[in-house]
Parts: sequence; structure tokens; C-alpha cells
Amino acid sequence: MNILITSAGQRVSLVRAFKTELSRLVKNGKVFTVDLNPVLAPACHVSDAYFQVPRVTDAMYIDTLLTICEEKCHQINYSNDRYGIAHSK
Repeated sequence: MNILITSAGQRVSLVRAFKTELSRLVKNGKVFTVDLNPVLAPACHVSDAYFQVPRVTDAMYIDTLLTICEEKCHQINYSNDRYGIAHSK
């Protein structure tokens, strides 16, 4: 199982918590992050891999997330407060 955390930004503790718990559940699980500017997002540097995505308001945002998920992930966890939900694939 792989997990994708969106709008990772400075949420280093969130990424580390997911990595810790995921390692207890599955042997080869990965935590991926996405951000508008992942090079400047500390949480992206503690994840297993990161990807750049357009702004949340961009028309291609969801399509970009879906492409990443189709290739890498099993669950999307929205860390942006305006999206207080998680979607599973």
C-alpha cells in the first residue's frame, strides 16, 4: 500500500507519522507527497518520493493527482484544511 499526502508543505510530523504507521501495517509501503513547490516544502524531503502539482484551483490539479495515484498510490490524504476528507482507491 502506498499513500499520497497532498499540500505537504511544512507537515513533516504528518508525513513521519504516516511513514511510521504504514511500516507497521505493510512491509514495502511508501508515503508520497505532492506540493506546488516540493523543493521548498520540508515535508516533501522526508517522504519516500515527491511530485510537483499545479495549484489546487488549477483545472488540471485533480487529473494530475489521479495520474500520480494510478501509478503510485492506494489512498489520497488531503492535508489542506479545506479538504477534511480522505479518499481511498
